[in-house]
This record gives sequence, structure tokens and C-alpha cells, in this order.
Amino acid sequence: METKILEIIQTEILDSPETLTSETDLFEAGLDSMAIMQLLLHIEDHFDVVLEPADLSKENFQTAPKIVALIESKR
Repeated sequence: METKILEIIQTEILDSPETLTSETDLFEAGLDSMAIMQLLLHIEDHFDVVLEPADLSKENFQTAPKIVALIESKR
């Protein structure tokens, strides 16, 4: 799941040549509020979960493992 999230962020959201890892701070890599909204749609489509507005915090989206934890908490 983490690999898929990083792939989506790198190719669909940030379009970055930089390789993202589980330790990458996604906000330092360029994730912003608009990118979070795009990522939210990808997450809901790929992982069949529904994220609530309260889930859209910087803490939940700072790294790929935190995003995985959020998704798993919604299943």
C-alpha cells in the first residue's frame, strides 16, 4: 500500500523526478493543500475508503506511513 501511495504522489500529484521514500516529508517534497485534495481522490478510488474533512490534517499526510495508517483506520 505504501509503495502505491508513493507512486501516486510521485507520478500523479507532484510529477517529481525525486524518488520518494517512506521517510520523505511529503510537504517538503511539494505536497500542498491542492495536492492533498488530489491525493484524497486517488486514495478514495484506489483503496475504497472515505476520508472525512477532519482527516485532512498535515499530520495525517506528512509521510507515506502516516497515510497508510489513516487508510487502515478507515477500513
